Amino acid sequence: MHLRLFGLFVGSLLIGSPGLAQTPVPLTIENIQTRNRGASDVVLSPDGKWIAVTGGGAEGVGIYLVPADGAAAAKLWTKGSAPAWFPDSRRIVFTRDNDLWSASIGAATATRLTEDPADERGPQVSPDGRQVAFYSSRSGYQDIWLVPSTGGAARRLTDSATAVDDPRFLPAWSPDGKRIAYISNRGDYWSDDLWVTDVETRTHRQLSHGFMASTTPTWSADGRSIGLLGTSKQGYWYEDLADLYVVDGATGAERAVPMQVYGSDWLHSQRVRWSGGSLVFPYLERGIMNLWSVSAAGGVATRITHLGGTIRTFDVSAGGNIVLVQTGPTTGAEVFQLRVEGGVPRQLTSFSERWVGVRAPREISYRSFDGLQIQGFLYLPPGFRAGGKYPSLV
Repeated sequence: MHLRLFGLFVGSLLIGSPGLAQTPVPLTIENIQTRNRGASDVVLSPDGKWIAVTGGGAEGVGIYLVPADGAAAAKLWTKGSAPAWFPDSRRIVFTRDNDLWSASIGAATATRLTEDPADERGPQVSPDGRQVAFYSSRSGYQDIWLVPSTGGAARRLTDSATAVDDPRFLPAWSPDGKRIAYISNRGDYWSDDLWVTDVETRTHRQLSHGFMASTTPTWSADGRSIGLLGTSKQGYWYEDLADLYVVDGATGAERAVPMQVYGSDWLHSQRVRWSGGSLVFPYLERGIMNLWSVSAAGGVATRITHLGGTIRTFDVSAGGNIVLVQTGPTTGAEVFQLRVEGGVPRQLTSFSERWVGVRAPREISYRSFDGLQIQGFLYLPPGFRAGGKYPSLV
């Protein structure tokens, strides 16, 4: 009896009131095309107090502002996507109509920073807040450019970093603002290597040579190390079984972090995060993705989240707050918050529709052509009745 009450109590904390307040809608093609909403990106402010969420909510599609403590509901901030915070936690830079814009908390309008016919993407603010690094195809390649944070003329920082149709990665400022780490195949077309460029001198140096990078690089707080996921060039490249690498930012010495699990880059859309001397990373296992943590020196990795489903993206503040976008088997993409040391996740948004009649899938197995047993998931349509060929599955 006590265990049952405890389970109900934890469930109420986990779900929260936002999701319960929605009325389910019929699962029709028209509704799917016109009402599909959810969170797609989430970024914590440096002070850990605010969250910029990209997605579609009740007020429309754009960037929403959410307090990390859940004290207020998400409010539409501005139209745009790909937000990145300024160091003072009072302003963001973002993309809109293929250009860069900035907006302050509480401001009714946004300020345009670039105006160019080429696409601008992946803005990242320098540690002193004076410059914004971003990718643009205006050179005929995906190169990193710099623009003053108040707007003005942009200058190119890299040369032929990646192909014009390769928008997978983001630039990564070092904590002192003197260098930017990035992924490039300029040294070898068939390899994604870790490079670093000096912001003032515009000199470039290849750091990694032994692995294929698969996530945006992330600097440690002291600026000495860079963490990312990758796969050894001597091994088999498979995204759900990537290694966690730590690279020395000065010498380029690289090492795979020894641990009992792998990392998952989720089609190059994920990244790892530092939390003190540890790294937080996603791992997809048997259809479920969770966040794990391991010391940068290696050892036993520990699981932080137990939400089930998949994690589309996540962020970690210097103070130990984690925010993530989670999608379940029957639920859409919502934002959750918890501490890096664990605890009960708090749901902060209720963007996604709840659909009438949608049921959780049944996990099944079947034998492949080579004799191996394959894990599968069976979704049955709403209103499905027992009978036909599969009476045992309902």
